[in-house]
Amino acid sequence: MRFLQFNMCGSLCNKGDVVGVVGAILNTILSFRPDIVSLNEACLAQVDRLWTLLMQNDVTMSACLGATTGRSLCPGAEGQRWYGNAILSMGHGIGLPEMIELPNRPQWREKRRVISMVTEPRGVRIHASSTHLVPRDANEEYNGRQITELARIHNARAASGSAVFLGGDLNATPDQITEITSPGGHFRDVDFQYSEPTYSTSKIDYILLNRERFERLSGDATTSSYSDHRPLRGRATFKLPAASRSVRP
Repeated sequence: MRFLQFNMCGSLCNKGDVVGVVGAILNTILSFRPDIVSLNEACLAQVDRLWTLLMQNDVTMSACLGATTGRSLCPGAEGQRWYGNAILSMGHGIGLPEMIELPNRPQWREKRRVISMVTEPRGVRIHASSTHLVPRDANEEYNGRQITELARIHNARAASGSAVFLGGDLNATPDQITEITSPGGHFRDVDFQYSEPTYSTSKIDYILLNRERFERLSGDATTSSYSDHRPLRGRATFKLPAASRSVRP
C-alpha cells in the first residue's frame, strides 16, 4: 500500500490558491497513486478543487476535512474560509467521519483536532486519521499533552486489532513521540530507518502505521516549491489477520 502526508501550507503560504499547490498534489496522486492521503493546513476550497480534479481524471477518492479554525487566509465567506486537516482515500468511507478534540488552551483561536474516518482502500479496512499539533517551541506543554492524547486513542485502536493510519505534522521529533512509537506505542513511521527532515532540518511530519498490521515500511521525504514542509511518501505491506490467512496442508 502507498501513503502520502503533506503539510501543504494552503493558507499561510498559498493564501487559498486552488491552482498551483492543488495542481502539484493532483500530479503527485496521479503518479504515485497513494491509497490514503493526509493533508494539513488545507483550505476547504483547495480540498474541494482537488477532489473535483481527481474525478475529472477518473480517480475516485473519499474525502473529508476537519476544520481547526484559526486565522485563515483562505478566501471566501466565513464557512468557505475554513481550513484544517484532510483525509483522502482510494476506498469507500464507512460511516461518518469523526472529529476528535485535542487538549487546547481556551483562548486559542486555532483548535488542534484530529479528523478520522474508516475507509477500505483495496478492500482493507483502516482507521485513518490526520492531525496538526501545536508547535513545540511555542508551547511544549500542550504539544506533549496532545501527543499523549494521540497515543491513547490510536494505541487503543491498534490494540483492538484494527489497521490504523495516522498522518500529520506533529511538530515533534522522533524521540519526542515514543508514546505513539516504540517502546511505548504500537506504531512506526514509514521512514523510521532514516527519519529524513520534513521541515527545515527537522523530522516532524509522519506516516504512522501499527506494527501488528503493516510490515516492510519505507519512506521518502521529497520536495515542494509550494510549502515550507516536504511531502512524505510511504509504502508498506498489509498483514492479514492470522485467522484470515490460508493454511496449506
